[in-house]
Amino acid sequence: MRKFILILLAIVAGGHSSAAESDLRREGAVVAAAGVVSDYLDRGPAAISERLSESSPLRERADIEQWIELVLGPARDSTWVLETADETTEVAFWVTYGSGIDELVTFSMVEAGGQWLVDDVTNTTFSASADPVVSESVPVADSEGPIRTSWIPPAAGLIGLMVVGLSFRMKKAKWIAIAAGLLIIGGAAALFAVSQKRSDRAAEVVAASEATLDELLRYRRALAAGNEEMSVPAGRPAALWGAQVALLRMDETKANELLGSIDSSESDLRAALLEGRAAAAMDDPVGAMLAYDRALRIRPRSDSVRMEVARTALIFGFDDRARASLLELERLGTDHPAPHYFLAILGEVDSDNDVEAAEARFLTGMRLEPSSRQTLLSFPYFSHMFRRPKVALEVRLPSVNEPVRNFVGPAKSPIAMPTGWRATRSGEALLLDGPDDATVQLWGMAPHAPEGTVVVDALTWEQMERNRVLSAIDQLRETAASPAGWLQPAQRDRLATAVEALDERNRWNDVDLLTRTLPEDLERVPTQVVIARSNALQRLDRSSEATSFTATAAISELRRPSPDPRRLYELGEMMGELGRYDIAIRLLERADVLRDDVDLGDRIRQLSLLSRLEESYQVHRTPHFEIRYPPDAVETRAQKVGDILEKELARVSAKLGVEPFEHCTVNLLKWSEFRSLFTHSVPILGFYDGEITLPLAEVPIFPPEIVGLMTHELTHAIVADATGDKAPRWFQEGMAQRMEMGPAGNAFNRYDDDGMLAISLLDPAIGGSGDPQMIRQGYVISQTLVRYLESLDRRTWKRMLDAFGEGMSTSEALESIYGKPEAELDSDFREWGRAKSRLFLDDEMVRYDQADISDWIRFSEE
Repeated sequence: MRKFILILLAIVAGGHSSAAESDLRREGAVVAAAGVVSDYLDRGPAAISERLSESSPLRERADIEQWIELVLGPARDSTWVLETADETTEVAFWVTYGSGIDELVTFSMVEAGGQWLVDDVTNTTFSASADPVVSESVPVADSEGPIRTSWIPPAAGLIGLMVVGLSFRMKKAKWIAIAAGLLIIGGAAALFAVSQKRSDRAAEVVAASEATLDELLRYRRALAAGNEEMSVPAGRPAALWGAQVALLRMDETKANELLGSIDSSESDLRAALLEGRAAAAMDDPVGAMLAYDRALRIRPRSDSVRMEVARTALIFGFDDRARASLLELERLGTDHPAPHYFLAILGEVDSDNDVEAAEARFLTGMRLEPSSRQTLLSFPYFSHMFRRPKVALEVRLPSVNEPVRNFVGPAKSPIAMPTGWRATRSGEALLLDGPDDATVQLWGMAPHAPEGTVVVDALTWEQMERNRVLSAIDQLRETAASPAGWLQPAQRDRLATAVEALDERNRWNDVDLLTRTLPEDLERVPTQVVIARSNALQRLDRSSEATSFTATAAISELRRPSPDPRRLYELGEMMGELGRYDIAIRLLERADVLRDDVDLGDRIRQLSLLSRLEESYQVHRTPHFEIRYPPDAVETRAQKVGDILEKELARVSAKLGVEPFEHCTVNLLKWSEFRSLFTHSVPILGFYDGEITLPLAEVPIFPPEIVGLMTHELTHAIVADATGDKAPRWFQEGMAQRMEMGPAGNAFNRYDDDGMLAISLLDPAIGGSGDPQMIRQGYVISQTLVRYLESLDRRTWKRMLDAFGEGMSTSEALESIYGKPEAELDSDFREWGRAKSRLFLDDEMVRYDQADISDWIRFSEE
């Protein structure tokens, strides 16, 4: 027994040693492959050909560098994302090229003489055969001859395994061993045949393409240059590329035609993925998931494949399928941060899920690649998690600065990065930036950061991509000068990123310039670009153009055989904002039918009510307001509302130093109607969305509390008019509360240091948080901040309005006016607030209710 235990311990120790050695080998292979990729992106195929192993089959090609370029693709505008390594020395990258095509590229690495070398490079486009194309420069000898194999090694294995099997005393165990031996022999024979085939290049065959290598290279280079009109060469690789480009251009018919022209096997990953995408584009969830299931059987460990499956499943409402795919990635130990964040969100949504498990996944995602606090606050699902001690310590919402999450651990062998490249890391994520917008993203590789790597916070990390795009704004204007610029996938993605960034920064003129020449077929234009252009046209006082443009996009989407429900919803909301309730209702009704997992009934009824307001309500007009009220309401009350609004408009405009606006529509609703359609669980007492809506149709008197509701929404309208609706949410809400007459709350009397939010977080907290307590915090801190800025400079309101009107962000406006960075001003704000307790009282109080007592008496007697 003692001898058995010692043997068992020896086996376990040997297993641990072997596992540790395997980990080191895998790590060495990944580090070497990352260096090889960056070198290839820097100087081309020579970076690979110079690092080939002696046994590499690539050495036998006369056209080696052309072949490498064909397999690895163009360097310009490409993004290489490291896949989580498994127990092999094969290192995979998911690559997205400038043409919009993506690909899974694998490097087979071998260790020789103390260094790692490249044995082979492959991708899924050419995975249907070992060598699918033959260059005209490579002679083909004995192409119809048999593939020579030797059966001596398999036969020896068969005899050995059968002997082992027969040595078992139990009959069942014996036959299991024999069956296993036959299976292993089959695999060994196949591998041996492949090795013989690779070693005998005279037996190369044209297995999957009729196009030559030169023709395929020309086609791929044309796609990279934006020339999508070039005819697709014959054969599988070009058909797959052409099908993906067709899908990116939303031409599902062409994509399916190209996919149908090739024979795809059950092991064809590229075809399976494209078939899944095509089915999803045609709104065929069953076909999409069947194709994606096939992709998972082919490549079960791929981060990118499983993430694509999960995203598509979530889009179609298959939450269980999405969760299963993500859980498998978690079980496999993925270094990709997205699955952990997704599972944390799903855990928060599912009340039956373990909250502690959701918290652990969230923290894992933050370790692998931290998300900025602004991004996290924009996800309502995370709101309650911020109250948990471990998460609160990690996120640090009260801090004036975005925390820098540095990797804590010993440095390991650094990745060899080419001269002139830049390395950046945040958490355990590492990013290598090269020339021509080539990047390599390496999750979990912070220990191998090259010398000189810069550590940044999560917000800086997220802004890097947008800054890279916006830095080339002049070039983007040239690209967008004709509709063709929007039809090339890579350029379209870059333009869409720029438009979205400009829209967030309120740079409406730049948005207008970039989107003036959109193609007539608006179906091919990303939704956020359509919405951004419509929004910009409105802000530039070109509402008729905005209405016409958005209506064209809406009608085009409604006529599609398989419209996108999300696009229908967003276009519907925009049409509602523009006052075209008829089209808005049609869009939302269609979206409601297409998606079973959402209920748009309340929103449709709200729009129907607003439509009735426009058609059947009575109207009372004043110099600056058009007041709509129910037919059975007392007209004198609408007149009183108009009188108060005119006086408050003059008072508030004078305090802000601006001229009164020319016109605003005010909707007066009955409280019962307002409550049933707008409030629900959220205590909304009025809102401004281009028009002021208040539940005051039945109110007989107007004490300060009621007037405060009117002043609040009126201030929103004044600020929107004065800034072209460019002011951030914190300023809008802070000013709206400040202009209300009467006592006001002080954030420093309510919250200690742990309860304060940084200035940079006020907007996402107010606009994106799902936590009512955090929203209240954002409101109170915003109006307290407005009071503080007022104490620094009595002209601050007008200066802030002017700054936002020019398109400045909060940080830009504060630094421009006060000469201090936002974080420093935030610290000063807190020092001011903690200096003494204050009760904010308005020294001006105008009463509008004194003369209405008789009206109140008459109302009470009715």
